[in-house]
Amino acid sequence: MTNASPQTPRHFIADNFGWLIGSVVLAVVVWFAAQNQQNPVEQQQFASSIPVQVLKDSTMLVVDQPQPVRVVLRAPHTVWEALDANDISVSADLRGKTAGVYTVPLSAVLSANRLGVVSEIRPGQVTVTLAKRSEQAFTINVTPTADPPVGFYVVGSKTTESSAKVSGSEAQVKLVTAVVARINLSDTNKAVTRVLDLVAVDGEGSTVPDVVVTPQQVTATIDVEPRPGVRVLKVVPSLMNATLPQGYVLSNYSSVPVNVALRGDLSTIESMHDSVSTEPINLTNKTASFTQTVKLALPAGVTLTDPVNIVVSITIDPINVTRTFDNILVQTQGLDSADFAITTKPDHVSVIVTGPQPVLDALQAADITVIAPLSELGSGTYTITLQAAVAHAGLTSDNLRIPNNQVQVTIAALHPTPTPTASPIPSATLLPTASVTP
Repeated sequence: MTNASPQTPRHFIADNFGWLIGSVVLAVVVWFAAQNQQNPVEQQQFASSIPVQVLKDSTMLVVDQPQPVRVVLRAPHTVWEALDANDISVSADLRGKTAGVYTVPLSAVLSANRLGVVSEIRPGQVTVTLAKRSEQAFTINVTPTADPPVGFYVVGSKTTESSAKVSGSEAQVKLVTAVVARINLSDTNKAVTRVLDLVAVDGEGSTVPDVVVTPQQVTATIDVEPRPGVRVLKVVPSLMNATLPQGYVLSNYSSVPVNVALRGDLSTIESMHDSVSTEPINLTNKTASFTQTVKLALPAGVTLTDPVNIVVSITIDPINVTRTFDNILVQTQGLDSADFAITTKPDHVSVIVTGPQPVLDALQAADITVIAPLSELGSGTYTITLQAAVAHAGLTSDNLRIPNNQVQVTIAALHPTPTPTASPIPSATLLPTASVTP
């Protein structure tokens, strides 16, 4: 009988390799099943929209940025609990593309530290317009949006940067004709330094959109000085026949401009005491506000530095007065006097009217109506609030006031409906019961 040689480790592994592989696979399956039960994989749409990143060459730019999209993800439950919008990247690849309009598919990935996959992008593609990037340098111009006050002018200006760069699509940059720094000098009578925004404009001075100006701001110094040989005087409207018709009052008057710049004989200008009158403005029979363009009454040897129209605004208001009208009849409204007897206490009231004096001078008591509204009321006694109206031009109910605006009204029906009387029920007659003999 021959003895079997001992089994070596190599032979043992070779003989049992299939069992070993099966055991490992089974263990992995069991582990995955346990994990999926404790931390299940979930598929759903992410709550927030995700911006689309356009990948392009540096010489191109995106004319219209795509709208954000929604994504559907498959990831374990624990990943969903910690997932953030920054963990999701959505891109449209236009590298190598020239200027034009392209419809391209989107791709999306999760960050490396998040387990899961993007299963769907909604929508799955976008349309993107690419344009060639362009840049151009422009000299910076300081442009006043309003000139200095009368008698002052801009001597010069300087900026911390002499030029600015405008970048954007080739089509938009071609529209730019200048880069300006705008400033309002209407209240400036000396040198001023301010930080101003830079704006790219076209030939008509309108802002060109969708371009970037670099730098965005600049510090500008503007020198403003008095004009040599010029004096600034206040304009004083000259009013003729300033007594208005009875019942009207002159409330205000003003001129535009308020000041003017004069040059000429300095001694004559000094004798004008810092003011210059307009030609007379006639107020005869004026009962309403008005404006009038007039000239200045300049003495000989004195002229305006710049031609200007003087516009004078005159404000005329009626004088408001108050009148009391007594013994105004209280009229009822809403019920037919043929059906109801109506008694009002009191039946006459006083009405106070406030308004322009000329209007109230012509107002008569017959123009005023006082109403007691009784609609939908039946028999009984009521406290009614009165309403007043006026039929006269220039007045409304807002001009009227009834000091004691409540009255007691008693209403009685003239033809009351009779109450129906119930008819008596006749007594029932009992008949004898017939007996039946079998």
